[in-house]
Parts: sequence; C-alpha cells; structure tokens
Amino acid sequence: MQESDDRLYTVNDLRSYLRVSRSTVYVLVAAGLEPTYRIGVSPRWTHGSVVSFLKTHAKPALFVAASPK
Repeated sequence: MQESDDRLYTVNDLRSYLRVSRSTVYVLVAAGLEPTYRIGVSPRWTHGSVVSFLKTHAKPALFVAASPK
C-alpha cells in the first residue's frame, strides 16, 4: 500500500491502516477526523490528513513493565 499524501483512504482502508474496528473509525470522525473528500456519499481521507489528526489528537500509550519475579 502506497502511503503518500495523495493516497485516499476509504472507511475500510482506514480500518485496516489503523487496525481498529469500523465503529472506531466513526468515533474518530465524531472526534473531528473530517473527510478530505466525498465521492458521492462515501467519505475519503488523505494520508496526510489522517497523520495530522493523529499527531494532534492521539494520546501516547502507557506501558507498564512487568515486575521481575
């Protein structure tokens, strides 16, 4: 999969790229991930707009190291 700024993602493409469920994509849309384009009624996002959204809205994951036994 080419990941340049001109690549357009569908809902299913975003689901695969982000490794989340379809409903999570719609949660992201509700949180402000606006489609860059609409083709008919189908939303499309550019790679750059997705990366930009994630940089401004994603929270860093917290990893807790297991204590040695």
